Amino acid sequence: MRSQEIPSVPEVTLINCDEEPVHTPGSIQPHGALLVLDQESFRILQASENTFSVLGREPEDLLNQPLKALLKEEHMQLLRAELPLHENTPKNAFLKNINPLRLSIEVEGENTDFNGIMHFSDNWLILELEPLLKDSDVAFTHFYDLSRKSLLALQSADELEDLYQVAIREVQSLTGFDRVLLYQFDDEWNGDVVAETRNKGVDSYLGLHFPHTDIPRQARALYTVNWLRYIPDATYQAVPIIAHKDNDFTLDLTHSTLRSVSPIHLEYLANMGVKATLTISLIKDNKLWGLIACHHSDTINLSYQTRIASEYIGQILSLQLALKQKSENQIMTLTLRRIHTLLIENITRKQDYQDSFIQLPEETLALTNATGVAICHEKHITLLGITPAYQEVTLLRNWVASQTNEQENMYYTARLARYYPPANKYTKKAAGLLAILIARPQQSYILWFRREVIQEVHWGGKPDKFYQKEENGTIRLHPRKSFDLWKETVKGASAKWNEEHVMMAQELGNAIKDIFAFKAAEYHRRNKTLSKLNNELKSEIKRRQEVQSALERSNAELERFAYVASHDLQEPLRAVSNFSMLLKKRYADKIDERADKYIRFIVDGTSRMQTLIDDILAYSRLERKGNHFVEIDTHKMIQEVKSNLSTAIQETDAKIKHQNLPTVVGDQSQLRQLFQNLIGNALKYRHHDVSPEIYVGYEEQEECWLFSVADNGIGIEKEFFDRIFVIFQRLHSAREYTGTGIGLAICQRISEMHQGKIWVESEFGEGSTFYFTISKHLKLSE
Repeated sequence: MRSQEIPSVPEVTLINCDEEPVHTPGSIQPHGALLVLDQESFRILQASENTFSVLGREPEDLLNQPLKALLKEEHMQLLRAELPLHENTPKNAFLKNINPLRLSIEVEGENTDFNGIMHFSDNWLILELEPLLKDSDVAFTHFYDLSRKSLLALQSADELEDLYQVAIREVQSLTGFDRVLLYQFDDEWNGDVVAETRNKGVDSYLGLHFPHTDIPRQARALYTVNWLRYIPDATYQAVPIIAHKDNDFTLDLTHSTLRSVSPIHLEYLANMGVKATLTISLIKDNKLWGLIACHHSDTINLSYQTRIASEYIGQILSLQLALKQKSENQIMTLTLRRIHTLLIENITRKQDYQDSFIQLPEETLALTNATGVAICHEKHITLLGITPAYQEVTLLRNWVASQTNEQENMYYTARLARYYPPANKYTKKAAGLLAILIARPQQSYILWFRREVIQEVHWGGKPDKFYQKEENGTIRLHPRKSFDLWKETVKGASAKWNEEHVMMAQELGNAIKDIFAFKAAEYHRRNKTLSKLNNELKSEIKRRQEVQSALERSNAELERFAYVASHDLQEPLRAVSNFSMLLKKRYADKIDERADKYIRFIVDGTSRMQTLIDDILAYSRLERKGNHFVEIDTHKMIQEVKSNLSTAIQETDAKIKHQNLPTVVGDQSQLRQLFQNLIGNALKYRHHDVSPEIYVGYEEQEECWLFSVADNGIGIEKEFFDRIFVIFQRLHSAREYTGTGIGLAICQRISEMHQGKIWVESEFGEGSTFYFTISKHLKLSE
């Protein structure tokens, strides 16, 4: 039987370094053995060259042989039983949940235990065999406890920085590595070390920035699929995979735990002084977010179970990152959507949409967290905040027009001068640009600017590629040898536009387009129908008069309904109240304290409902009863009101003073109720440790009488001045102050029925003054 070595990866040179096929290295690491099986017959098609040192069998003796030549029948049955049966089953995900299998193989006359780790590569079944370490049983037994402990620790972290630190601390505690880093990628795949835990004497990389070339594109793709990569000895010699002559296909080792890594990466680790690594992927929104990188200055052996427990920590951290980011994004989006709504409402109301932004400059900038904005429409450009000069914006708008169209209506960058060189003149004002095309024919654009943010980047070594000419003349890529701090000052860039700000800008642009389209259609429709509307004006006036009459009839019917409903409710309400009192009186000695409490609740509820009904009746009577205007001595009327409120006046030790009030024309019962409601409120809404002081005054004006009722009570906040006159609107709970929220609505209606108005002036905590007017032109009723 002839066997041959699978072709290995070509040497990485200046020409091919970015295309190195790291997923098909043709070799593995030596801490285990690999077998490639036909998934139907379990025949061994390929094997790693180290099977003799690991399994006690030469690879040539295993190739093209059934797996049962190596494994016991009971283990063969176990393998067959664990394989997924259905074609639609995600095979590798299924196998990951059952790995590892405990297998026993006779090596040099003794049974040796192995972890069997299975996965599929194309149509082939891969079986990797790692000798069982002494702590494997312990690690497996305590896997649940380790995972539970890590989960609880991660869930207890409130801030992202705390979450990072807890995760790497748990991984170091679990694995024993000298240094554990949390490495986060930016938009250009450069990496920042955002958290670190290390043993004493180990170099720190915290805060350093690493170039994207350290982890090339194809390696990042592997990390997205296979979340764990383990190198117990970075000085290893790669073990080739050999095959029977009929099965020398290239093997994809993406899911392999033993996969050999790029020689450039091994050289990179040697330059760092690292001999063993464990790397755990952090995935957020199905994208590689970062890595947990573990480094050790010596070789280190970890059981499969310990590695899986470490990967589990990475999975938990990935979920927590997604949840925290989603929460932060939702809060930001909610804030931005409120601003967006405010801008759109203002634009809808305005004829010229540029004026809307002028009225709301802070909101216009806050929508995208910009430092300046230019609103361009036809020949006009409105500048807000920090922006380039008018002429510079005009030229920039013309350039933006060449970068956008109706399908691709947005352009944004944090480095404007890189793509538009004239921007170098005003980088300090506008290093970043976010542009939205609104309407090309009208040259309508919104250009948001962000000023330059000068940054000092701390690189982990100078981020340059190092090439060396070999003896054969090939130029070979080598990693940098120093990771000492190398500082770079980055100019000409703004803060990056994040997804939420870009989305809001896009939505604003789309909304303005819709408003433009609506207004254009509306303008066209109005022009088209103008002559017809003029001809139909008289009939329209008549129709509106009919609608007004119908509305008045409807309002009158509603008031009658309110009156009848309120009136008819009183009888059953009195029955509830009376029988509740009777129940309390007759069975006072037979009911317990709780029942007595419930009865008090019923009595109190019916009392408050009676008050509400009385107020509704009073409100509805205003329209039903109408006005009966007579001459009224308001001075005398105040005396009557004081008599009606004598109990409250005595209880509060109130002092009520008034001028010598005039005689006016009005409805006597209504004006009495107006004065009584205002003075009653002054007695009610008082400071509990201060006696009320109330003053009733007036002023004769040309067209009306102006009355005022002032107090030293709790006052009203300015934002509620209009709200207090709306029916059923209350500023305080029933526990704080009794009432139904109808009293001031009645006062307003009475004032209106006397061709006047009512308003309040107040300082919160210092008292209020209510003003109302009564027309001097009211005619006496016949």
